[in-house]
Amino acid sequence: MKKQLLFLSAAAALLLTACGGGGGGDAAPPVAADPDAIVDMPASAAATPKALNDTLAAMPADDRANPLGLDRMSLPTSDTSEPLALE
Repeated sequence: MKKQLLFLSAAAALLLTACGGGGGGDAAPPVAADPDAIVDMPASAAATPKALNDTLAAMPADDRANPLGLDRMSLPTSDTSEPLALE
């Protein structure tokens, strides 16, 4: 009985350690973002949701324009104002 328990414990440990490998040495290195390809949002746009909406509405619609750097700012929220539709 003890030998069977020892064998099962060793087999379980062997199976669990075989599953934990990561590999991952072949992954491509991350590509650095081009700083010129991101348009910074003005700081005034983060003041209120209305200010952000007005800033976005004032920007020209251009399919060839650089993307906005929204990840660099905290988007404003409001618990009291109604939701605004982006135009």
